[in-house]
Amino acid sequence: MIQGTGPGQDLRLYPEKMESCRRFANKIWNAGRYILLTIPLGTPITPPEKVHSELAQWLLHGLNDLIRRLTNRLGSTSYIRCC
Repeated sequence: MIQGTGPGQDLRLYPEKMESCRRFANKIWNAGRYILLTIPLGTPITPPEKVHSELAQWLLHGLNDLIRRLTNRLGSTSYIRCC
């Protein structure tokens, strides 16, 4: 919802924007449900102890970096920078 809004600006809400945000949230919800329904029972949810593939190491490094940056920005209530 804060997309297109700069720091210190008022957020303009109108029905089309609310509907667009609702649809996006619904897509995220459905993707999560699909993932949870397709994971076989008994699949471990802990990360592997050792990653052998160079590509997997690169992806995990990028993911961990993204998580760290978002956590810092959300903790400092700098929501506009998270987008």
